[in-house]
Amino acid sequence: MYQLGYFVANLNVAANKRWQYAYVYNTVLNVNILKILHKNGIIGGFYFLKSTLKVKLKYYNNICVLRKLSIISKPGSRQYWTLKFLSNKFNKNSFNGFYIVSTPLGILTSVDCLFFKVRSGEVILQVII
Repeated sequence: MYQLGYFVANLNVAANKRWQYAYVYNTVLNVNILKILHKNGIIGGFYFLKSTLKVKLKYYNNICVLRKLSIISKPGSRQYWTLKFLSNKFNKNSFNGFYIVSTPLGILTSVDCLFFKVRSGEVILQVII
C-alpha cells in the first residue's frame, strides 16, 4: 500500500469535510512531514496512538488552514529538482504554499532549501494554504 497517498488523502478529506481530527499511519516519513506542517502553523498538532497518528487540524474563521496537499513525486515517476529549477518554480508559480523536499539534510520545505542552498532533492508534496 502506498502510505504517503493514504496520508494525503486522509488529510485532504478531513480538511474538506471540516473534521477536527484526521487519523494517519505512524511512519517516520509521516511524522517528519507533520513536524514540518506543525512548525509552519498548518496543523494544530499531532498525537501518537498505538499504530496511528491523530492529527489536529487548524481552522481560521471556520475555514481549514490546509487547503490542499498534492503528491509531486510518485512511486512510478520520481521528481528530483535542482536548486535553480526549484527557485524558478517557486517564483513563477506565486501560489500560497510551499513544497516539501527530501534532501541529504533531511526533509525540508522549499523555503529552507533555498535558504540553506541545498543542491537538489526529491520533491515529495506541494502544500497549498
